[in-house]
Amino acid sequence: MTDVKAVLYKQTISDSVLDTIHGFQHDIFEIHIPKMKLFFNHAGIFAIHKGRYSNAEKLKVFYMTFESASYLKQALEATKKANKLKDDLLRDRVKLFKEQEKK
Repeated sequence: MTDVKAVLYKQTISDSVLDTIHGFQHDIFEIHIPKMKLFFNHAGIFAIHKGRYSNAEKLKVFYMTFESASYLKQALEATKKANKLKDDLLRDRVKLFKEQEKK
């Protein structure tokens, strides 16, 4: 199997606009896999969006197995589906509860 390119970035982030104004920022590390259109960090796996790395520091370009990258892509897709299922189930249960309450 072939390897895919990955890039290690250092991002400076803050938790809110107020934190940014007061200089409360911290660095996190992320790996971007361009071919899979995803990135991951300590908080999870996410779909990449334009401009994500415009202010980031590129630390290292390396290669990872296609199999590993595929597992990360599958995890991203499974998370999206699970979140939709969670939302649908919660919405349906609340709706049913409210309907039963009216009776």
